[in-house]
Amino acid sequence: MSAKIESLKKEIQQREEKNSQLKLGTSQSQSQDYLEKVARENLDLKKPGEEVVVVKPVSSTTEQVSGEEKNLWQKIREKFGF
Repeated sequence: MSAKIESLKKEIQQREEKNSQLKLGTSQSQSQDYLEKVARENLDLKKPGEEVVVVKPVSSTTEQVSGEEKNLWQKIREKFGF
């Protein structure tokens, strides 16, 4: 019986912590800074006069193979004309 009580107390404590985290999240979501951050990052919005810059990752196929980035097998294939 006491193990059940301890288990329930632990569950209550976890739920109270989760509740306080959710309350903090809702208060932050209503702040102007948070709304601006979400608008910029998720909706790709900008302020008047600003420019948005998008950095694309480098393709890992032919661009790396063409330079000094060739591995041993690529060099062997090139040497024998495969």
